[in-house]
Amino acid sequence: MKSSMTSLCSVSAPQKASNYDEIFMQHSLLFADSLKDLKNLSKQLYSAAEYFELSYCKDDQKQLVVETLKDYVTEALISTVDHLGSVAYKVNNFLDEKVDEVSETKLRLSCVEQRLQTCQEYINCGGLSQQSLAIEVPKYHKHYIIPVGDTKHAVGMTKSVQSSCILYAENNLHQVNNAAQKTTVERRSSLIRKGNSSSPGRESTKEREQYNSKKSMRFFKALLSMRKAKN
Repeated sequence: MKSSMTSLCSVSAPQKASNYDEIFMQHSLLFADSLKDLKNLSKQLYSAAEYFELSYCKDDQKQLVVETLKDYVTEALISTVDHLGSVAYKVNNFLDEKVDEVSETKLRLSCVEQRLQTCQEYINCGGLSQQSLAIEVPKYHKHYIIPVGDTKHAVGMTKSVQSSCILYAENNLHQVNNAAQKTTVERRSSLIRKGNSSSPGRESTKEREQYNSKKSMRFFKALLSMRKAKN
């Protein structure tokens, strides 16, 4: 289908050009013929004037010569005016055609300029869109923004605080264990010295030991949870 359309366009283009050339040649030939007729008419008028002058001088019937001269002059003037009108009409048509051609070419040029402008705008928009896509947008945290130096300092501070807390917890754990061991040793020695004591005293010591052991276990679990959070 496309090949047939292109072939038709290629055939129609030279046909249009040939038709235009033929019309232009016809107009030019008619214009040249009308100019030749005007030139011949001037020659005929000069020859007729000479003939009537000689005949007026030689012929006795001068009135008849004058009448024929008047008729010939009127016909010559009419034909001359007719030729001039046809020439002027042809010239006007030729000029109008040229003016139309110039206006058409101007219109085509303006259309081409508008197309070029739209293409340039489209190219500029495409370049801007590509540049906007190529730009990397910085991604920040949703709640707050911390500079790089401050983040490093904050991380160092948190690590130091965690390490100090762990050391403090370990020291407290050691102190509690030592205190529990001392209390158990003292109580055992006192129990050995005193011998068998009453049942409520024994129950109170057992409760205290259980309380201290539970307290140490809780503290140890808290220390383990802090280490896991650090890792």
